[in-house]
Amino acid sequence: MKKTKLLLGIVLVGIIAAAYFNYPKLNLISGYASKNMASTVFIADRDAVDITLNDNDMPLIKLADTEVTNENKSATAKVYGLMPRIAVYKEGLGAVLTNKEFSKHNFDIVPNRFQVKDSLPFPYGNNGVIDTVLENVAYDKLEVALENAFQDPEQKTRSLLVVHKNQIIGERYIRGFSKDTKILGWSMTKSILATLYGILEYQDDIDMEFKPFAKEMSMKNHKPDITLNHLLRMQSGLEWDENYFKISDVTKMLFLDSDMTLAQRYKKVVAEPTEVWNYSSGTTNLLSGILREQFATHQEYLDFPYKELIDKIGMNSMLLETDLSGNYILSSY
Repeated sequence: MKKTKLLLGIVLVGIIAAAYFNYPKLNLISGYASKNMASTVFIADRDAVDITLNDNDMPLIKLADTEVTNENKSATAKVYGLMPRIAVYKEGLGAVLTNKEFSKHNFDIVPNRFQVKDSLPFPYGNNGVIDTVLENVAYDKLEVALENAFQDPEQKTRSLLVVHKNQIIGERYIRGFSKDTKILGWSMTKSILATLYGILEYQDDIDMEFKPFAKEMSMKNHKPDITLNHLLRMQSGLEWDENYFKISDVTKMLFLDSDMTLAQRYKKVVAEPTEVWNYSSGTTNLLSGILREQFATHQEYLDFPYKELIDKIGMNSMLLETDLSGNYILSSY
């Protein structure tokens, strides 16, 4: 009897310990599930059941139960009924994961789009493709390659496009997807952000040797010496943990922070600039915040990517998402 009680006591302690250490993770799990659901349903116009079975069907995330509410364009996720998180969609801004500061979010200001209709085919416009057969292309082998790309369900390949000599020679989509389906861009958005800085430099509106921390002289370890160039190369020497499988700098930023541009800004220096290279989504979000500081108004900041890049080159279907503070973040469709 004593041994049974002892065993039960050990099991109970184990359960309590497991709950104690894993409970904070529920915030991240339900946060990811609700945000991904809201974005994919209301931006990509995909079916919620399909998202549950394919997109959110991954370790830990699949523990969340997610419900979509079409009336207010939101998605709510819970893990075993615990830690509910809500993501809401706003036309022009994408879906934002809410928290206790949600009431402070300003949905009134949205980016102006600068779409221009064109009559040119790919790659100079959006009016179809040139119907031609190119020499030196083994179309039979290309067909096999296209088929093979979709054979492994674990890879979850959704679309494949093959371009040769500025012409589309191969195109294939998984069931439920087409050329018009928007797909989450993830960290490809980093390249968009970097290009925006290139545009500003080309316009002589910013210098890559600009030191955004120069006035923060209280910072230790030569933080004022960090330049935009260092940040764009991810060689700032600032501390950052980009681990998506635990509670880390990046997961706390993405699923807890109202202003995602601050997470990297307040990290300590662990190396001199250019001494180490460290992949950091926090750095890119920091750069988005610095980019916002280059404009007199929030409206100008929101318009800039579309006016000078995205709509200008015909990427009219693309959408950049924002955080609760209205900053563009590493999320695009």
